[in-house]
Amino acid sequence: MGVIEAKLVSKQYRMGEIVVDALKDVALAVDKGEFVAIMGPSGSGKSTLLHLLGGLDDPTSGEIMLSGQRISNLSDKEVTIIRRRSVGFIFQFYNLVPTLTAEENVALPLLIDGRKSGTYQQKVGQLMELVGLADRKKHKPDQLSGGQQQRVAIARAFVNDPQIVLADEPTGNLDSKSGTAILELLRHSASELNQSIVMVTHDPRAASYADSVVFLKDGLIVQRLAVEQEGGDEEDIRQIMRVMRELEL
Repeated sequence: MGVIEAKLVSKQYRMGEIVVDALKDVALAVDKGEFVAIMGPSGSGKSTLLHLLGGLDDPTSGEIMLSGQRISNLSDKEVTIIRRRSVGFIFQFYNLVPTLTAEENVALPLLIDGRKSGTYQQKVGQLMELVGLADRKKHKPDQLSGGQQQRVAIARAFVNDPQIVLADEPTGNLDSKSGTAILELLRHSASELNQSIVMVTHDPRAASYADSVVFLKDGLIVQRLAVEQEGGDEEDIRQIMRVMRELEL
C-alpha cells in the first residue's frame, strides 16, 4: 500500500451542456520516500490529479487514500486537518503572505494548527538553514528573489513533517541555477528524509530527478517510466524526451 493512492479516480467538469472528463479511472500509488514526476500536455489532467491527491478537490468517482485512510469523502473540516498535518504544498507562484517575514511564512502552517511558537522555532530555524536562507529569515517576500521565495515555500511545505509533498511546477518561474537547487532539495527530501514527493512538471530535466515519471494524456495515465540516476543525467533526460515524442505529448 502506498503512502498516497488514487484508486480508479475520475473527475468531470460541466461547462454548460458539455461534460469534460479531466481524469478517467486513474490509478496511482506513491510509496514512502518515493519521488514521482507527472508530465503531460496542457489540459491532460496533471494539476487536477495533484489537487485531488492533496484533498483540494473531490473526485467525481473513485477514492483518494492517505496512509490507508479514505480522504475523498470526508468533511471539509476533516480534510483541512489532514492537509494541515500530513500534506505539504509547493505552488508555482509561492503563495507567500506578503506582510510576514520569511520565517513567519515558514511557520504559518504550525501557527494555524495552534502550536505555540516555542515548540517550533528550532524546526523553522533548521529548515531556513537547509534551504540556505538563515541570513534572510527576517526579510519579507518583496525583499527576496524569486528563487529565494520558492525556497521559503519549500521550507513551509516541510515544516509540519508531512507524509507527502505535492509540488506544482516548482521550478517553472526560476532560472537554471535556482531550479537545480530546488530539485536537489526535493531529491534530498525523498532519499534522505524519506518524504514522498509528487511533482507536476513540463520539464524533462526536472522530471529526471524523480524515481519515476508518470505520463498523462487526455486524462489517462498512458505510461510510467523508471528513472535510473539521481537527477540531471543526460541519458535519463533523453529517455524521457523519447517517451514524450512517442506518446505525442
